[in-house]
Amino acid sequence: MGSVQQFADDLLNHIEKRPVSACKPTLGYRFTKFVQRRPGALAALVLIILTVLTGTATGSLWGE
Repeated sequence: MGSVQQFADDLLNHIEKRPVSACKPTLGYRFTKFVQRRPGALAALVLIILTVLTGTATGSLWGE
C-alpha cells in the first residue's frame, strides 16, 4: 500500500511525462515516456541516421 506522498509523486511524474512508480518499469514503457518528453530529439536522431544511410548508399552506387 502506497503513501499519499508516493501518489503525489506519481501524479507529478505523470504530468511531466516521466515513468510512474505504480507501473512496472519495462524498457518499452520507459522508452515511450522518453520519446514523449523529447520528440524533437528523436526526430533529429532519425534525420541524422537517414542522412548517413542515404549518403552511404549514394556513395556506394556511384563507386566513390
